Amino acid sequence: MAELSYIIPESNLEEIRDQIAIIIKTELDNQAVLQTDDDLTGKVFIERFTPVNKSEGTVINVYINQSEFSQQTQVTQRGTAIFYIDFYCWDEQIVSEEGYFRTARKLHRLVMLVHNILHAPQFNKLTFDAGVVYNRTVTRVQFDSPANNADLNYARMGRLTLSIDFHNQQLHEVPITASGYDTTVKLDTSEEGYTFINDN
Repeated sequence: MAELSYIIPESNLEEIRDQIAIIIKTELDNQAVLQTDDDLTGKVFIERFTPVNKSEGTVINVYINQSEFSQQTQVTQRGTAIFYIDFYCWDEQIVSEEGYFRTARKLHRLVMLVHNILHAPQFNKLTFDAGVVYNRTVTRVQFDSPANNADLNYARMGRLTLSIDFHNQQLHEVPITASGYDTTVKLDTSEEGYTFINDN
């Protein structure tokens, strides 16, 4: 017979992953409007494992790499999680040296835009209520080598590594969800995996 007679909710680790994706989708769509530049947005997924296709356009995938826990007592636990945010960009024109250049500029602009969004003061706690996220830092930015992509229609890939210190709730607690962040983004499903769409 089971010992736990209550429902175990999603952990704060999972809630944080989803909130990162929501912030990225919401803010990139907004920047695309403010700057009149459709290159500043794309499809945002969580934990996607299916291959990315050029026909999809720009793709961003947010997923948990690892999490370590410390300062554990009977009532609380502190975690440090590493999230990867992967970016895939393509050139719409034929394969060429100019296509490489355009794709690289698009990728660099998009990656650093997300970097700046996540480091904005408004997202210091990722819009969660007090006590969930203690700190967030982009610790690394990586880009692939163009020489490795000659057979991929001039695709380029980048990665942000995001480190987050957070409180992990105990089994009987309800996760503290974000409040006060006005967004129309919601989770949806597709053949490629879970994606976030702007429900305007």
